Amino acid sequence: MLKGIKNGTVTQKPKLPGYRDGGLSLVTYPAEERFWLQERLRLEYELKLSHNSYTLLQALVNPKVWLLSLIYFTLVIGLYGISFWLPQIIKGFSELLEEQQEFDFSS
Repeated sequence: MLKGIKNGTVTQKPKLPGYRDGGLSLVTYPAEERFWLQERLRLEYELKLSHNSYTLLQALVNPKVWLLSLIYFTLVIGLYGISFWLPQIIKGFSELLEEQQEFDFSS
């Protein structure tokens, strides 16, 4: 029987390096790796703070937001138009093809 499994249920958490209570733990890493990871996390946090954060009103008056929204809107409308009207377009082409074939045979 596998360790940690009893009556079909898991009774122990997996033994993975750096895994403790559902998250990564710096305790199991060597000191050099802990320092590197802590420094990396600090730099990423500082980089995150250095970026601008916008309010909803600032986002709504931003021209880039409006441009991207317009592009998205036109793509969605085009896709909906094709998906709704494609059967009619195909039917029209098939009727046109039938008319051309009838015309070719009658001459």
